[in-house]
Amino acid sequence: MKRTGVLATGHRPPVARRYGPWLLLTPFLIGSLVLVGLPVALTFPLAFYEYDGLSPPIWRATQNFDLIFADPIFNAAIQNSVWFVALAVPLRMLGLSRSHCSFSTGGAGPGFIGRPCSSRPWCRISLTR
Repeated sequence: MKRTGVLATGHRPPVARRYGPWLLLTPFLIGSLVLVGLPVALTFPLAFYEYDGLSPPIWRATQNFDLIFADPIFNAAIQNSVWFVALAVPLRMLGLSRSHCSFSTGGAGPGFIGRPCSSRPWCRISLTR
């Protein structure tokens, strides 16, 4: 009798099948933790010090944060970043939807509310033979 799954036979899949994807992700997760998480964890305490790398650190508590939030250039940079994200993300999603639509061959139509691609004038290009 052929085993076709957990429900058909009542058996659990083999360990390699259950944990295989996680075992393949392990090097990436460890690398991400070492290359991103470790520097963040080691650098965060330096935000509370005045430290130039040559002289010993001087404790400033939240004085650094007070200075940076009072800086008009920092506030302008935060506003620009928020505007960029608010505009760039929807525009990229729209472009992704349009490109997905343009390579579709018709049918239910991916992207906008299931209308067929042929009814949308901006995505008349299709890859039909």
